[in-house]
Amino acid sequence: MTMTQSPTQQLPDQFSFICPLSIEAAGDKEKTVPQFRMVAYTGGLMRIEGFPHPVVVDLEGLAIDRQDIPVRLDHSSRQGVGHTQRVAVENGSLIAEGLVSRDTSWARDVIRSGQNGFPWQ
Repeated sequence: MTMTQSPTQQLPDQFSFICPLSIEAAGDKEKTVPQFRMVAYTGGLMRIEGFPHPVVVDLEGLAIDRQDIPVRLDHSSRQGVGHTQRVAVENGSLIAEGLVSRDTSWARDVIRSGQNGFPWQ
């Protein structure tokens, strides 16, 4: 049986990626903003809610039109965490680097959890 997309079916407007994430917090004397680096995508199949088939992104043909992209916990528009400063394809993976620049409860949770060694995905 083949599944087809109905012209009236709504596709999701956002995706969630599961990927390794590291967060670097500043020392007590420093007033710098914590930084993060993450592998946002490795080129594999993704099962995305709302899409009937696995999705693959062609990283070789990917056009990254901006470097300052908002970062949200669980991709929720209500859960701002920070923003990227650099997004690039490296060694077949999509890499995102940026700052935990928001002053929200979610950003504070991300920072504290990272300091405690939580393995963000």
